[in-house]
Amino acid sequence: MFDVATALIKNRSEPEYDSIQRSLIAGYRSERVLTDEALAMLPLFTMLRHLTYIGWFAERPELPGATLRITRFADESLAMAADFGFTS
Repeated sequence: MFDVATALIKNRSEPEYDSIQRSLIAGYRSERVLTDEALAMLPLFTMLRHLTYIGWFAERPELPGATLRITRFADESLAMAADFGFTS
């Protein structure tokens, strides 16, 4: 699921994200087994992928846009955590 989340993360703000996600999952399933139970974990792995990007950019502040990316990934992580009921 981490690989699927990694492939999808760059498209989360696209208006056609749902279609992109469905297409990626259909393509993935045409090559590998992907159970509905595993797929149910995709939102969690997407949030985890956001968190890894925060750490990656925090270690590389000299990269263009690093601070902006950290902020964006942190905001999106918090929003996802709220969706999961992890925040009050």
